[in-house]
Amino acid sequence: MPALHYDIFPIVLRFLRQDRNTLFSCILVNRTICRLAIPLLWKNPFTSNDSLEEINQYQSALLIRTYLACLTEDERRYLTNKGVEIRNFPKPLFDYACFLEEMMYSCPLYNSTLCWILLEYHKYTKDRLNGIRNMYQFDESEIQHPLINSLYSMLFKKSKIKTLGISIDMLKIKDPIDQQLFDNMNSSNLSNLSWLIIYLKDNSIGLEVNQHSFDFLLSIIKKWCHKIKHVRISNLLVFAHQNLPKIQEIISQQQRLVKLELLTPKQNVIINDILLNLKSHDFSFLSEMEIHDTDLSDNSLLEGLSSIDSLKSLYLLKCRGISMHNVHILSDSSISLQKLKFISNEFPPGLIISTIGKSLNELKTNQLDKEAAELISYNCSESLTNLEIVGVNLQTQKIFYDLIIRLKLNSLKISCCRESTGQILNDLGKNLPNSLKYLSLFGLYTFKGLTVEHFENLLSNCNASLESLEIDGNINRNFLVVIFDYIKNHRNFKSLIINLYGKGFEDSSLLNDISKYGVKSIVN
Repeated sequence: MPALHYDIFPIVLRFLRQDRNTLFSCILVNRTICRLAIPLLWKNPFTSNDSLEEINQYQSALLIRTYLACLTEDERRYLTNKGVEIRNFPKPLFDYACFLEEMMYSCPLYNSTLCWILLEYHKYTKDRLNGIRNMYQFDESEIQHPLINSLYSMLFKKSKIKTLGISIDMLKIKDPIDQQLFDNMNSSNLSNLSWLIIYLKDNSIGLEVNQHSFDFLLSIIKKWCHKIKHVRISNLLVFAHQNLPKIQEIISQQQRLVKLELLTPKQNVIINDILLNLKSHDFSFLSEMEIHDTDLSDNSLLEGLSSIDSLKSLYLLKCRGISMHNVHILSDSSISLQKLKFISNEFPPGLIISTIGKSLNELKTNQLDKEAAELISYNCSESLTNLEIVGVNLQTQKIFYDLIIRLKLNSLKISCCRESTGQILNDLGKNLPNSLKYLSLFGLYTFKGLTVEHFENLLSNCNASLESLEIDGNINRNFLVVIFDYIKNHRNFKSLIINLYGKGFEDSSLLNDISKYGVKSIVN
């Protein structure tokens, strides 16, 4: 067998980037693969195999040990000045800090340093360390906070970090020694940052050192980060009545900002100020916005939103304040949305669709009513190709049918209210537009209101020639038989996705039979 060309290995290893165990095995093969696999392992080292859960406590302690071996002399001197002694670890083969690209949360680093302290100072065994269920029972702050500061200093200078989540307790700047550590940064790889997430939910908000430290951190971000493309501000409940001007300044200086998410559990002065100041800056690249729980009745806020001519995608969740009294502001806007998510707001979707949403390609809403359906049909019948309706019930069933049959949809996703699922699916097929290729059914559970006959009627009466079907629920083998019969009669069918949430089918032979028809089947 001929040897693989070097250029093939990076492609192969990228497919393994979420499989840490296999990547660890790869680094033992030879030097070439080791050099390629190490950056993938250390791109986001605090994750487990599925990249969702953190690594275990013992692994995280070893990770910190490796990072500490990469500290510069300045950072080691800082730790000595703070009374923290660390061993002279052997110099690692790689400067692992250089490979970090993503740190979405500060908590993993906080917990990992604590694990290292327990391992190094208190001689915890691997089993004892992994057996800890509550990390908050320990107080090692005198050692832990300087360690965290030194690690962030190193990572800010060395890493290729592109995604960073910051919070109010991320750094602890208590004295001039702490401040000097970061003031000495003559350059910073933070300039590569493209996604900034600001978390401001912390029970110790009242501590002056936390507020001072967070203000200092924002100053660092403001100084070095000018290429951010995506900003998310989340969990602002603790700052409901407190302005943080540096957040606004950070956003304002991002000339190539593409996406802005303002996610807050209730009305907030920071969110208001950001919206208010949108019209006073040039955000010509800003194309996506997400806004939660915000009162837009203040005309100046709505004017700020409507000033973003480049806006193409808008997600409004639990917002209020747009009415016939101020909708003219949107009517006068040059915005032409392509994508709208409109969920649980206190005003009708028609106010958006009839103004800045006349050319929608994609729409998701749980607020379909007769007026909205008429406006969608009137304004978007030629442009709308992807539609997702959440919570179809018997009251909106006819409105829903009358709408979709008039559209040129390529993709349709629906979820029905539980008690009406069977009846709605029973009549859905004959109302599907001929253009439809992709159908997704969410919340499809085999309870009393849904039978195999309902599902069979859906597919047998289907006007469209489907190429893909996605089902989210706990359907049984009988449903799969119906799908198989449909596939045998429709040879252009290409993919079947079933989300069973790990339950699986007792008999997978039908899936094998389906694959023989050239259909790609994915069961999650």
